[in-house]
Amino acid sequence: MQCPTCSSADIIFQTPGTKSIEAEVARLFPDAQIARFDKDSVAGAKLHQSFDDINSGKIDVLIGTQLLAKGLDLPRLSVIGLIQADSSMAIPDFSAAEKTYQQISQVAGRLGRGHGDGQLYLQTYQPDRPLIKWALEQDYQALYKAEISERLKYHFPPADYLLVVQVKRATQKGAQKASERIAKLFTDTRGISISGVAPSFHEKRSDSYYWQFVVRAKDRKLLTSLISKLPSQTMYNIDPTDLL
Repeated sequence: MQCPTCSSADIIFQTPGTKSIEAEVARLFPDAQIARFDKDSVAGAKLHQSFDDINSGKIDVLIGTQLLAKGLDLPRLSVIGLIQADSSMAIPDFSAAEKTYQQISQVAGRLGRGHGDGQLYLQTYQPDRPLIKWALEQDYQALYKAEISERLKYHFPPADYLLVVQVKRATQKGAQKASERIAKLFTDTRGISISGVAPSFHEKRSDSYYWQFVVRAKDRKLLTSLISKLPSQTMYNIDPTDLL
């Protein structure tokens, strides 16, 4: 992808935060009552506690994360704006398309629940992407056909079973060496394949480094048998929904 103005490929994808969106909405609609719901502004139960104000119309604009897409039925909801709807597709994970579809279709499903007509404004860098169309039209079969083909080709579930093995160390080099050492324990095991070793998607957390590798097998019992051979304090996740 290149910048249409300068043709540079050095593009950084950034998502605006809820605070900056709140400030812009307040600037555009100074008389509107705005409520922001996210992990920084509200406890988990606060949205439910504010339902009467939302339902009565005391609050004009709701701003938030995926929290707003779930749970409550909002009969007065008439307009939804979904910002950078497909940004999650940039995440290097086998479940990215599935989760993006779920998020968009879930938000779109907030409208048209028998309470009146509504409008959805969806912002995307790739409006011609089939996934966007499938999600808006709730066409799960089209998504399934595309996804199952990819997963069979690259040996992701349900084609293969997965086991993610992860180590945590105080240094990057220590995490790498420990992960490589554990992976070597399984190299002679028949019926499996090992991908990695590599830094975890979130390599550094607090003061520790995380590295991991992925083990694939057609027979899940092979993976469960490997778990018992893992050194103590080694983390693992069998049948992961993602590799992050």
